[in-house]
Amino acid sequence: MMKDFDKAKGDNLEFISQLQEIENSFPVSTYVEIKLVQDSENEQKFTLYYKFIKSLPENGKVKIALKLNGEMGPIFTLVSKQETDISENIDKELNNIKNNYNWKQGQENNLQKQVESDLKSISGISDVYFEWIDKGELSYKVTINYKLGTTGEKVFSNNGTWYMPAEFEEKDSLTFDMRNPTLNTYEVYGKNLSGKTFKIETDNPEVIAETDGQVNVKNNRQFLTIKVSSTAKDDVTSLINLYQEDDPNQKIEITANILALPYLEKIGDNWPSSTAKFKQGTTLKLSYVIKNYKASLDELTTRREDDKNIDVKTYLVNENTGEFIWEIYGRAAQAWPGWGSTDATIWIKSGNYDWKELARINTQVK
Repeated sequence: MMKDFDKAKGDNLEFISQLQEIENSFPVSTYVEIKLVQDSENEQKFTLYYKFIKSLPENGKVKIALKLNGEMGPIFTLVSKQETDISENIDKELNNIKNNYNWKQGQENNLQKQVESDLKSISGISDVYFEWIDKGELSYKVTINYKLGTTGEKVFSNNGTWYMPAEFEEKDSLTFDMRNPTLNTYEVYGKNLSGKTFKIETDNPEVIAETDGQVNVKNNRQFLTIKVSSTAKDDVTSLINLYQEDDPNQKIEITANILALPYLEKIGDNWPSSTAKFKQGTTLKLSYVIKNYKASLDELTTRREDDKNIDVKTYLVNENTGEFIWEIYGRAAQAWPGWGSTDATIWIKSGNYDWKELARINTQVK
């Protein structure tokens, strides 16, 4: 904006331009089209427009200076990266609105407000002018005025997305194994998922299901990611209900099978309350039950403190009930009858967890 500018009195405002850090003899017009326009209604207002015709070489710059009546005024420096960045940001915002928002009949003006609001939040943009191309198709264009050391103008076109209810592909069940707690994410595929808010619930307080609501795309298919965790002590099933928050009829119900960690549930009546004493050449048989044991998922072993006095082994009797037998054979009597003993232990390894001791008894062979 000028002050007391009067062209009739011989005032003159012009610009000069120069390339910097470019090792060639091309003129500025090779890269940038520049023009200075005086407002037709307000002779004090001038707008300097520029448009990149060709990308500047790396590190290249264009210096523009204004001259008023032959005297140097403001100086601006242009780099094409700024314009490239702002164009990319505008495209990114418009595509984000297209892909992540949708609009019901009568909400067309909300699309316009969203576009204007999001674009005005981009650094460097001074004005946004919205115009419908085809309102029935939510097709529009926006004219952007921006200021990056100087001013420029660009036009972008895009379209919004009409609301369509979410539709989920069938997913009958999922299995969460607490032996591997980090392997707890599952993909739920569907259509028309973008721009919607989803909630998730379970019918069992020991089973927790979560979703961040972020819509992802794989092989041109949309999906939500859900995470499952559990505090259950024993194997359980739970019904997970994933639904569109503003339209709960758009939902999917998934059966979650929770595989709990194994643990020693009970021991047989013949387990000794203190040191187990038995004769050389005889076998002590002890029964015990491991709840939630899965032969394909869990490893079980039995150990002894030394191999002189006892031999140990354990074996599964019934996987459905988790019943085991522990056999301890009296190999040799203790060196000093009446005292001295050897510990025997049972250990289990489940998934990513380290070996864990389940049971220990003290033995004495006579």
